[in-house]
Amino acid sequence: MQMNAFRYKTFLVIARILMAYFSPGESQENDSREMCSSTECSCFSESSKGQHYEIAASCKLQSIGDLKNVIQEPRNVTTLSLKVDAFYTIPPLKFVDFTNLVNLTLSDNRVAVITKNAFQGLNRLQFLNLSGNKIRFWEGEGLSSQLPLLRRIEMAGNPRWTPTDELLRIQGLQELKGITWSDECAECSLVKNESSPLTKLYSQGSYSDYIVWHCRGTEYTVSKKTRNFARFQFLPECFDYNEKCYQAEVKATMNHRCWDTDNRILYIEYVLGIIVIVLNVTVVTVTLTSSLKTNVAMLLVSNLAVSDFLNGVYSISITLARQSAPYTEFVTFLDRLCPVLGFLWVLGQFSTIQTSLLLTIERYTTIVFSMRPHLKPTPGVAFIGIAFSWVIALVAAILPLVGLGSYVTNTYCVPMQPSKEVPSTFLYSLGMSLLGVILYFTTIPLYVRIFAFVRKSSHQVGIKRDGKIARRISILVLSNMIFFLTPIIIALLWLLTDIFKKNISVQARNILVGVFPTVCFSLNSFLNPLLYAFRNNRFRHALLIKLRKIVITPNSSVGDISMKSRTESKMNN
Repeated sequence: MQMNAFRYKTFLVIARILMAYFSPGESQENDSREMCSSTECSCFSESSKGQHYEIAASCKLQSIGDLKNVIQEPRNVTTLSLKVDAFYTIPPLKFVDFTNLVNLTLSDNRVAVITKNAFQGLNRLQFLNLSGNKIRFWEGEGLSSQLPLLRRIEMAGNPRWTPTDELLRIQGLQELKGITWSDECAECSLVKNESSPLTKLYSQGSYSDYIVWHCRGTEYTVSKKTRNFARFQFLPECFDYNEKCYQAEVKATMNHRCWDTDNRILYIEYVLGIIVIVLNVTVVTVTLTSSLKTNVAMLLVSNLAVSDFLNGVYSISITLARQSAPYTEFVTFLDRLCPVLGFLWVLGQFSTIQTSLLLTIERYTTIVFSMRPHLKPTPGVAFIGIAFSWVIALVAAILPLVGLGSYVTNTYCVPMQPSKEVPSTFLYSLGMSLLGVILYFTTIPLYVRIFAFVRKSSHQVGIKRDGKIARRISILVLSNMIFFLTPIIIALLWLLTDIFKKNISVQARNILVGVFPTVCFSLNSFLNPLLYAFRNNRFRHALLIKLRKIVITPNSSVGDISMKSRTESKMNN
């Protein structure tokens, strides 16, 4: 009997061994259930490594301190999910025995504080889910050594919180998902990106972005938090789709690195502009209030003076506007300022070009057709020509206002842009420049014909006198042509060659294409009245009469002076 009982027990042992061998899954499942010694936890086997099972455990506890009592072999647990009542603080060393834990989920608790050494012992932890809590403080000391393999942290649903340097310093950490560190940057993920150029730029705290060989660009100032993220190679992923967050963290400020240099040079415009206005107002006033208004040449010269007056107003106004505010403020009213000042500039320049042609035509018909008096232009014809020229100038000035061209492509409000980056403005610039060149070049064969005719007919007194006037007007027109073509030549050199991109600073290049043309046009408007009107005897005598009427006593004899001036003018002209 005893022998039979022994044999029976031996058979049962062998049978259990065989069942365990041929049914390992069931055995592991039973063992995994045995790992959880309470109904508060559910354990499931994930895989096996030798005699140690990898267990996934899900527990709902009254207190975090109960964890050690409900899981028998914590070293075999690789995935753990905890729900704990009244779970406000994660105390130290509660997970110290979970040495093989890979995934830890503490989501949807009420955790507000994570103490020092809370995750001590989790050397293999890779994924930590803290979403849906109220985390406000995380003692980060020693985290980089305690969690060396941590790759991702889930933080969605927590209030405002910023990760510490110690947390960001974890070598293997790749993503902090769903962080809220400001009102603008809610549920934003930090992703490690060591190769992005933005990582280096953000870590610097500030950087700039300028178009090559241009003075205008953007200066960026990065917030302290984003700068710190970047120091550890983390970039906010939400910058790609959350514009409010990006603007709050990276302040973009438009800048002009040549602004101060340009404005210092432009001080000369105050002197030139005032002189231009005074001289040209004088020409217009004296001409239109004296008998000179019946002289076609002087009438056209006074029209040229109106154009130069507009240029003087423009030069002073643009200088005042630029110097009255820093660049960042100036660009805010550029859209309101430039349509006005640019309009004045186009009116003045285009009227100057056409008036130069009208003056040439007047001299041509007066001299070449001197034997046909009926072809000589009259003041009435001159007024029609002047009116027509202003209509064309108005059309040219209106075009940028309706979209063909633009007054706001540069800080001088000039719709001339030698770059193809803005197609409509480039086409406008090209068209207006070509038209101006054609009109000016049209005067050349006319003057050749005029001077050839004067040389041939030099024995005639009238022709000789008209030829002298033509020579003065030709100098005036040539001056206008030179000052008009010089900026165009510079623009063409900039567009078609690399001459301004070698051995020249950005500031110097900007002076050549920005400040220099402005000063050029002011010099032109300054010289115009001096080249003809103030060299004309009749004009000087008329001006003298006006001045004497202002400064001399009423008893002075103005009539004698007037008679004398008319006599002298007939002798000298």
